[in-house]
Amino acid sequence: MILSDMKQVAKQEKLRGFEQVDDIRLVSEEFTVENGMLTPSLKLKRHAAKIKYQALISEMYGANKSKL
Repeated sequence: MILSDMKQVAKQEKLRGFEQVDDIRLVSEEFTVENGMLTPSLKLKRHAAKIKYQALISEMYGANKSKL
């Protein structure tokens, strides 16, 4: 449902293909300073997120490659 809404908005805004989202994953765990996903200034620790969610990232990119 969320991806459908995002695609609809992208179409309305006439975004180009590379500007549109092809796939998303929702996780139930919040990103917090305590679990190491955010800095004290509440910025995402990209490296920590990449390590933790590498399997999901690989799955999403693998799924999209077959669409190209």
